[in-house]
Amino acid sequence: MIPGSAGAASEHAALDETTERRDRATKPRAGKRGREGGVRRRWGLALAAPQHSCRAVATAAFAMSDILTFRTLGGLHNSKECLLNAIIAAHELRLSLALPPLRLVGEGNERFAPPHAQYAPPFDRPAASRFGVLYNSTHAALALSRLAPLARPPRPPPAAVRLRACGGDDGCFARAGSGARFGQLLAAWRRQIDGEARAAPPPRVFDAAQLLCYGAYESRDLRACAAQFGACAAAAAALRWSGAVLRLQARAAEGVRRRAAGARWAAVHARAFACAERRRAPSFAHVREALRRLGHPAGGVLYLVSALPVQAVANELPEYVVVSKDTFMGDTARKYPFEVRAAVDFAVAVEAPIYLGVGLASSFDAFVAAERSAANASPLHHLAEGEPCGSGNRTRAREMNPHGHPSVRPP
Repeated sequence: MIPGSAGAASEHAALDETTERRDRATKPRAGKRGREGGVRRRWGLALAAPQHSCRAVATAAFAMSDILTFRTLGGLHNSKECLLNAIIAAHELRLSLALPPLRLVGEGNERFAPPHAQYAPPFDRPAASRFGVLYNSTHAALALSRLAPLARPPRPPPAAVRLRACGGDDGCFARAGSGARFGQLLAAWRRQIDGEARAAPPPRVFDAAQLLCYGAYESRDLRACAAQFGACAAAAAALRWSGAVLRLQARAAEGVRRRAAGARWAAVHARAFACAERRRAPSFAHVREALRRLGHPAGGVLYLVSALPVQAVANELPEYVVVSKDTFMGDTARKYPFEVRAAVDFAVAVEAPIYLGVGLASSFDAFVAAERSAANASPLHHLAEGEPCGSGNRTRAREMNPHGHPSVRPP
C-alpha cells in the first residue's frame, strides 16, 4: 500500500484500541459521553470500562486524589523516559497522574522535517498530540489504575504547586552516584508535599514541569531502574504502542524480512542529529569493520535506523544492501512526523538478528536493548568508535542532509 493513498489514510484513521480484539469485545456501546476507544471519560478522568474489576478501585482513587502534572522533553524515547519517571514519581508520592500532550516532532528534530509536510492521520497534530496516538491508552489506563491512576486536572484548575528542583539547602543530590538522584529528588518532593502544600484543600495539583526528564536519573537503564524502584517494570510495561504505530512498524518489519528472503540481516543506528551538530558527514568505516567481525556477509541486508538518506549511506557501504523504512513505505518524512518514524525504526531494531548501536548514550538504544533482552534476542553490539558520525569529510556532509535545513549544512 502506498503512503498517502486512500487505503493508507483509512489504515491510520482508527486509534489504537480498535486494533486489539479484547478491547473490541469489551468496548462499551456509544453514548453521549466522550470516548477514547475502550476508555470512558467521566469527570475529565480516564476510567477503565465497566467490565474490568479495577474500575471501582480507580473511581474511588480519582475522586479526591491529588494530581501530578509534568511536561516531556526531547524526542520519542527521551519523552518515554519522562513518562516512565512520571509514573514512578506518581506511584512513590501517592498521586494521580495527568498525562501531557506529546510532541510528534521533538525539540531539535524539526531540522529533519521537510517543509510543508502533510502528515497522515492520526499523526496530523504533531505539536500537541494525544497520548493515545503514540501509546495504547486503554492498556495504560488499566495497567496504571493501581499504580499511578490517570487523571486530568479539575476545571477550573487550582493554582498548581511547583515542585522544586534539587539544589540549594535541600541537598537531595548530595550523595554520589547518579543512579540515586531520582530517589533523592522524590524524597525531597515528599517533604515539600507533606509540608507547605497540605494547607490547600484537595484535589491539589503538583507541577513537576520538565524536572522528570533528566537523563542523569538513569531510568533508561531498566534493569537499574527496577532494582531501585519496584514500580519501574510495571511502569515500562504500561507503555505499549498504539495500533496506528503497530501497523506502521509491521509494514517496515515485513519489508525487511522479505528483502532478506530468510537470510540473516543487520540494523545499525546512525543518529542524524549528532551528525548535524558536528557538521560532518558520517563515517561508516567502523560499522563495516563491526559487521565483518560479526560475520555479516557482503550482499547482506543492512537496515538503516536513521533519518539520514538511505542512498547516501548505501554509497558509503556499497558491499551491503542498505534499506530503510523509506524503502518499503515511500517518503515517510512527508507522511509521518519524526518521532513516529523513530517508533517504526524501534520495532525493526528490536527484531534485527544483529543490531549495532551506542548503548546507554542513546535513550533509543537503551530501550531497544531492554526489549531485545526481554525477547532473548542477541545483545546490542556497541560500535567500537561510538556512533557513525564525526570523522567524515565535510565536503560530503551535504549529501547526508535530508531536507536542506541550514543547521545540517557544512560551514
